[in-house]
Amino acid sequence: MASQSNALCTLEAPSKQPRAAHQVPESHVSHPLVRKFADYWRSLRGEQGVPFKSAFDPVIDAPRIVSNVLIYDVLDGGRDFRVRLIGDEVVSHFGRNIAGLKVSDYTPINPNLLIDLYSIPLQQGELAFYQGSYEREGRGFVIYDAAFGPLLSPSGSIDFLTGVVAYTS
Repeated sequence: MASQSNALCTLEAPSKQPRAAHQVPESHVSHPLVRKFADYWRSLRGEQGVPFKSAFDPVIDAPRIVSNVLIYDVLDGGRDFRVRLIGDEVVSHFGRNIAGLKVSDYTPINPNLLIDLYSIPLQQGELAFYQGSYEREGRGFVIYDAAFGPLLSPSGSIDFLTGVVAYTS
């Protein structure tokens, strides 16, 4: 499981060295799209504490975040995730549309790192916040903030993970 570190978590004066995605405290994430997503996700929680996927409709309720949203199917109790929906902005930054692929199929270096990070909100039943950076040919250095949270199926089990990734350069 990925451990949470408070060291080097802010985006003030970022280095130009790529940094793998890592969990950060919510207070370290300031991108307005991530804040909007967090507010939206929390507004849907209700008494059960985790929103139902059927209530999650950012196209209608939060259109500013739609192109940065992802929805994953949770596979094998969180041992992998399949991309169900990926926003246009994420496709643009990723370089291709990965809808329908599993994390273990599209993450070339260490899929277990991403799977471990995505498992955190499933286990906590709450939003988890992340930051990372990478160098991409033709785009230069890219820094991102992200938040991911679980969604319930009609049966009340956590079968989906949704999130938003917001990029700065």
